Amino acid sequence: MTTVTQKVFDSVPPGTYPARLSAVTDKGLTATAYGPRDMVELEFLLDNGKRLTRRYTKSLHPKANLHPVVSVFMNGQPIPQTVELERFIGAPVRLVVVLVPTKNGLGAWSRINEVLPPAPPPPTYQPQPAPAYYPPPTYPAAQSFVIPPQEPRQ
Repeated sequence: MTTVTQKVFDSVPPGTYPARLSAVTDKGLTATAYGPRDMVELEFLLDNGKRLTRRYTKSLHPKANLHPVVSVFMNGQPIPQTVELERFIGAPVRLVVVLVPTKNGLGAWSRINEVLPPAPPPPTYQPQPAPAYYPPPTYPAAQSFVIPPQEPRQ
């Protein structure tokens, strides 16, 4: 007797996560809703040990989804005509993850919505020397004075 159970995936809660590119897989021609496309899959390893993947069309056109990702890997430098994605394996990034409902509506899966540059390091705290103590200023004692009466006007 063969028993089949439904696989339960552990989704990542929505948010921004530090990650590293861990693998690049050439998927070749893949059937999509817009016809066959030459695809590549990028796998990211989150700092908590979970892995997320996203498929991109192999195009570096400025309107393609892969263009901003490669721009993050290149630190904003101009993108050449051809790029070897494998050289970016291990590169740190931040991933914006959202939950997308499944087609049957019974669950949700984690989707990489955006790839951002890594967060800048926190500023290092440099303690400042304590200011020298200055005694509070002394003011002369208040003097009472009387306003002299004015003569009535005519």
